[in-house]
Amino acid sequence: MMQIPTVRLGSLEVSRFIIGGNPFSGFSHQSKDRDAEMRAWYTDERIVETLFQAEALGLTTAILRGDDHIARCLAEYWRQGGTMRWVAQTASQATTQMDAVRFCVDHGASACYIHGGIVDNYVAQGRGDDLVQAVGLIRDLGLPAGIAGHEVEDFRFAEEHLDLDFYMACYYNPSSRAASPHHIHGAEERFAPEDRAERVALIQT
Repeated sequence: MMQIPTVRLGSLEVSRFIIGGNPFSGFSHQSKDRDAEMRAWYTDERIVETLFQAEALGLTTAILRGDDHIARCLAEYWRQGGTMRWVAQTASQATTQMDAVRFCVDHGASACYIHGGIVDNYVAQGRGDDLVQAVGLIRDLGLPAGIAGHEVEDFRFAEEHLDLDFYMACYYNPSSRAASPHHIHGAEERFAPEDRAERVALIQT
């Protein structure tokens, strides 16, 4: 097996190269047709196979959604002897983010972060207290805690108000989540160079 350098997310040691799960869940951020192609290709069996391929290349960590589909695939991967750790993204469709966090922990997550659309929406709507509570629950349950986000304001809020181990910063803000936290398959998305430059500057601070 190849060896990949590692870094720590709080108490969790992870490979510096991490496999992500957007293709597994049909989130291409390109088109509705490409979303459907991804969902059709990535059967449960192919997802498990892909995770084993990543593990063979030295990856120790996967970033995947916290939903029934992914939990089922991970359970099978681990049943077959897989060893990668799961950094779980909370599901935006959960009734509450507290429920979403508990789902991730109950299904074997090694770390957990709040969904970027949720963070965008909560910060825009002045619901910072809800983020504080959700992050606090991750901590109370003993996992490294993080947030994702598409807006610079998300991370400014987090620096002032949240006790976190890691951030997941999107280089682009393809569509506003101020009104709704959910991704809409097939909706037009914007990938602006100025977003990328702004995010690089944010990461470097």
